[in-house]
Amino acid sequence: MVFNQAADTIGARTFDTALVWMALQAGETYGSAALLVFLRFSPYLVLGLVGGWVSDQVDRRWVIILADGLRAATLAGAALLLLTDVPSSVSLGTAAFVLTSVRTVYQPAFQGLLPQVAPAGMIGAANSAVHATNEFCGMLAPLLAGSLLAFASPLVVVLFAAAMFLLGTLSLAALDAAQPTGTRHCVRWTSLWSDYRATLISLTRRHPSTGRAIVINVIAILGVGGLLNLAIPARMESDVQLGASSFGMFMAIMASGTIPGALAAALVARKSQHLAMGASWLAYGALLVLFPLSSNIMVLMALGLALGFFGAVADVLFATIVQETIEPRDISKTFAIFSTLANTSEAISGPMAAGFIVLGSFGLAFTAGGGLVIVTCVGYIALRIIAQTRSPVQEE
Repeated sequence: MVFNQAADTIGARTFDTALVWMALQAGETYGSAALLVFLRFSPYLVLGLVGGWVSDQVDRRWVIILADGLRAATLAGAALLLLTDVPSSVSLGTAAFVLTSVRTVYQPAFQGLLPQVAPAGMIGAANSAVHATNEFCGMLAPLLAGSLLAFASPLVVVLFAAAMFLLGTLSLAALDAAQPTGTRHCVRWTSLWSDYRATLISLTRRHPSTGRAIVINVIAILGVGGLLNLAIPARMESDVQLGASSFGMFMAIMASGTIPGALAAALVARKSQHLAMGASWLAYGALLVLFPLSSNIMVLMALGLALGFFGAVADVLFATIVQETIEPRDISKTFAIFSTLANTSEAISGPMAAGFIVLGSFGLAFTAGGGLVIVTCVGYIALRIIAQTRSPVQEE
C-alpha cells in the first residue's frame, strides 16, 4: 500500500502542480485558469459526504484499483486531446474534475483498507509510513513537474501522471486484502442524512469551539486557496526572471517546510491549540500579502518555506482539535463535513482570485485573500482570549 500511495501522490501532485501553469502557457486567460481551479475542487460539493459511505459498502481494494485505473485512463485521454484542436482548458478541466471526483471515494477507501492489511499492533507504524511517504512525495512531485514543464511538453507531464496512477493500480492488484466478512451492510440514505444532522447538532451545541475551528479553517481556505492554486503560478509565469523550474522549486520547498511545522505543532499544549492555530493562519495570511512584493528567487523560496511551516502547524492542530474533542462515532463525519466545505471554498477561491487579478492586479489579489485571513484570525484570537479570560475552565 505504501508503493500505491507513493505512485498516486506523485501522479496527483505532479498534475495538480502543473495544471494552471499548462493552461497559462497555452495562452488561456486568467478566467479560464480559474475555471480549472473550480473544476479541480468542486466535486466535493456533491460527492464529499458520499465517498466514505460508498467505500464501506464494497471491497475497498477494488475501489482503489478501479479508482487508480480510471484516473490513469482519464489522464491518457486528456493527453490525446492535447494533440487535437480541443482547447487545453477543456481537456485539462475535464481531467481535473474526474480526478477529484474519484478521489472523494479513493481516499476513504484507502484509509479504511489500511487497518485490514497492517499486521496486528502495527497500525500506528503503517500510518507513519504512509505519512512519511506523502511528505517525501510532496517534495519530489513539484520538482518533477517543474523539470518536465521546463524541458518537455505538457503532453509529457500528463502522460507521466497517468503512468504513476497505472503503477498504483498494478501495485494494489497484487495485494490480497478482501473486505472482511460482515463489514458490508445496507445503509439507507435517510440514515446517512440523519447521522450528519446529528453530527452538526453536536458541533453547534456540545462542541462549539470545534465548530468555530472548522469555520475559521474554511474561511482561511477561501482566502488562500485561489492564491496558491492560481495567483502564485500566474504571477511566477508572468515574471521573466522566473519560470517553470522556479515554480516547481518553490512548491517543493513549501512542501519541505511542512515537516518542521508538523513537528512544532506536536509541542503545542492542548490549552493553547486554538490560539496557536489562529496565530499560524494569521502568519500565513501575512506572508501571502508580502508575496508579490519581490521577484528575488531567494526571497520567494524563504516565503515558501515559511508558508509550508505555518500551514502545517495550522493543519496538524486543527486535526488534533477534532480528534481530541469529537466522539469516535462522529470523527469521520466531522472530517467529511470539513472536507466538503473546505474544498467548496477552494473551488470558489479560484474565480475570486482571478477576478481581483483582472480587475486590479496581483497585489490586489494577494492583499484581498491574505487580508481576509488576517481579519478573520484576529477576530478569532480575540474572541478566544476573551473566552479564556472569563472562564478559567477550558471549553470542551
